[in-house]
Amino acid sequence: MRQGVIRILGIGLAAVLLVAGWIPAVTPTAAAPAGVQKGGVVSISLLGDPIMNPITGTDISSVLVNKVLFSALVRPSPSGLRPSPDLAESWTVSADGRRWTFNLRRDVKWHDGVPFTSADVRYTFDQILDAKIQSRQRSDFAALDRVETPDPYTAVFVLRQPFAPLPVLLGHTAGIGPKHILEKEANVNNAHEFNKRRPVGTGPFMIREARAGSHYILVRNPNFYREPAYLDGITFLIVKDYNVTVTKLRTGELNFVEIAPVNVPAVKNIAGMRIRSVPIVNYWEIRLNNARVPFNDIKVRQAMTHAVDRDAILRAVIQGYGKMASGPIPDVLFWAFNRNVRKYPYDPQKALALLKEAGWSDTDGDGVPDKVIDGKKVPFRATVSTSNGHPVMEQVGIMAHQYFKKLGLDIRLEILEYNTKIFQRVVPRNYDIDINWRVMPPDPDMLNYYACKGGANTVNYCNPTVDDLLVRGRQIANQEERRKIYFQFQEIVADEAAEIFVYYPFEIQVLSLALQGVPTMGYRDGLRYASEFWLQR
Repeated sequence: MRQGVIRILGIGLAAVLLVAGWIPAVTPTAAAPAGVQKGGVVSISLLGDPIMNPITGTDISSVLVNKVLFSALVRPSPSGLRPSPDLAESWTVSADGRRWTFNLRRDVKWHDGVPFTSADVRYTFDQILDAKIQSRQRSDFAALDRVETPDPYTAVFVLRQPFAPLPVLLGHTAGIGPKHILEKEANVNNAHEFNKRRPVGTGPFMIREARAGSHYILVRNPNFYREPAYLDGITFLIVKDYNVTVTKLRTGELNFVEIAPVNVPAVKNIAGMRIRSVPIVNYWEIRLNNARVPFNDIKVRQAMTHAVDRDAILRAVIQGYGKMASGPIPDVLFWAFNRNVRKYPYDPQKALALLKEAGWSDTDGDGVPDKVIDGKKVPFRATVSTSNGHPVMEQVGIMAHQYFKKLGLDIRLEILEYNTKIFQRVVPRNYDIDINWRVMPPDPDMLNYYACKGGANTVNYCNPTVDDLLVRGRQIANQEERRKIYFQFQEIVADEAAEIFVYYPFEIQVLSLALQGVPTMGYRDGLRYASEFWLQR
C-alpha cells in the first residue's frame, strides 16, 4: 500500500447484487452526528461547463453538478452498492416483475417552492423515452413502457418485460426534473436558461450564480426535505487541466477532487490534504469506431488490440492504481466477471499478420498498408482523438498513437480541449479512435453501451446475438442465470475485439483533512450525500 493512500475494498458486493436492487437498503433519517460543525463552502473541480438538466446532462461534468441539484427516486447506499430511498420512501415489485410501485415523499418542494409530485416523475421519464430528445438514458430504460400516476405521491413504472436493474439505474443518473418549468419548452434541449443558468431542482443545494467557463456557485437549500445541508454551499470551478487542479489544491481553492495517478506525487505533500483510492465500477478504453473503415473488420480490431502494450500503459500512466482490463464488466463485479475470455497480449508481429489477413499490405512501397475497397485503393489512415485536459486521457492517447505508428499505419493524433472532444467527436460519433472511459452503475447491464441502438454505444458495435443476450440479462432476477448470460456476452465482445479494453481503475480522491462526512464510495455517487458533508474548523 502506498504511503498516504487509503485503499477501500469493495467487500460484500456479490451479496448485495444477488437481489439486484429488489430490496431497498434502509437509511433512516438520523440526527446530526456529535461534533458536526455547520457552515463553510466546499470547492470541486469540473472539466467543462455542465448542462444542469437531469434529462439531458449526462457527461461527467453535468452529472457531478446534477447530483446535488436534482434528487432521484433512489440513491446508492453509503456502501455504494444497493439503492436506498430518496424521493421515494419505499418501493415494491409485482410478482411478474413488470410493475414497480414507488411511494413518494410528501414533504418535497422544488427550489422555487412548488410541491414535488408524481407528475414530475412521469414527465421526466416521458422526456427520457422521447426519441426527439435524444437522451442518452433512453436505452437504459428501454424496458419502460410508461409511468402511471394513480395519485400525486405514487409512481408506477410499467415495464414491457421484467427489468432487474431498474432501482440500481434509477440511482445512477436519473434525477427528476420539474414538469411545471420544463414543459413550457417544446424540447427540453432548448431550455437554455434552465440548462445553463437557472436550474430548479429538489436537491440539498440550489444555484446562486452560473458563470460559463469559470464557476457555478450553489448554496444550501433551506427547505430540503431531509435536514438542510451542513455546508453553506458548494462551488464548482471549471478547471480544464489536472495540473491546474493540483495548483488549486495547493492554494486551497479546491478541497474535494478526483485526480489522475500522475498527480499523486505532487499532491502527497500538500499540507491539509488526504488521498484515498477506491475501486469503482469503471473501465478505460481505446474506442475503435466499428462503423468506419477499417475498424468495421474484426481482424483489424484484433490487430489494433495486439498492437497496444497495456502493461506499459499501466506502469507509465496509472502507476499501479488499477488492473489490466479484459472486457467491459470490471472485476469488482466479481460474480459477473468472466476472467476466461480471449486475451490480447502485446505482439506487434501478430498485429501485422492479422492486418495482412484482413487484406492490408503495402502494395505501392510508400510504407503505409493499403487495401482495395469498392475498386479504389485506400491507405490505412485514421486519427486518434484525445484531450489535453485529462492527463490519463492525453498520455494514453499519445502512447496508443505511437504503438499504431510502429505498425507503419498512417495514424494522426489530435489533442482537443475536453468539451470539444466530447461534443464534436464522441456525442456525434465523429471519430476514428477515441480515448475514453466508462462509468457504470453496480450492475453488469450493458445494453445501453453495446446494443446496436444503445444510446451510449459510441463505439458503434453491433451484434444481434449480443443484443439478445443483453435484453435477456435485464429480464432475469436469478443471479446465476444472469452470470451465464454476461459470461457469454463477454466472450463474444472479446472474440470480436469490440474495442481495446485498457484497465480497470481505482478512483483517486483528494479531500481536505477538514472535510468530513464524505462516504467511502465513488466520487460521483458520493455527491448524493453532499448534504451530510461538513467542515471541521
